[in-house]
Amino acid sequence: MDLSQSDLIRNYVLMGLDPVTQSRIYIQYWNPIENMFNYENQSTLMDDFFRDYITSIEGQIPTKSLVYENFKRIYNDLSHDTVEDICSDIYKSAKLYTNMHYARDESMELNSLFRDIKSLKMNFDEIDDPHKIGRDVTNIGTWGNGNMEILMDSVNQIPSILYIIGQSYDKQLN
Repeated sequence: MDLSQSDLIRNYVLMGLDPVTQSRIYIQYWNPIENMFNYENQSTLMDDFFRDYITSIEGQIPTKSLVYENFKRIYNDLSHDTVEDICSDIYKSAKLYTNMHYARDESMELNSLFRDIKSLKMNFDEIDDPHKIGRDVTNIGTWGNGNMEILMDSVNQIPSILYIIGQSYDKQLN
């Protein structure tokens, strides 16, 4: 049986650690991360998470089959950070990611927005994007629906993002 990209990443991070540290890192970070993801779709969604995690670090979407290789490169570049620092960052990102994906944030308002965003769908060529904050991912794919990706660099982009979301709502209502 082939291991998922996320299984390969877990094994890579934990291998080479002394048994006490390996156990502590697994108990404190990896097991909770794995438990954040729905068991039935765990490896698929975790693979998507790591792809998006790498995208957030590098600013470009890696090919699905190369997620593990990209992670190893990033991990080795972060050699000045401790394993604990890296795992803590992954844990925090996974918590945010799964809160959005499963709409299970502490804020009911955010959960409502997360559900709304997942239901939006428009083709890239149908969107008016005057500030050019989106990109066409028709042939790449990404988390969510539709074929537009927006990577937010600043809170100043929120009005532009809301404008794009509003277009999808208008389309659904008409």
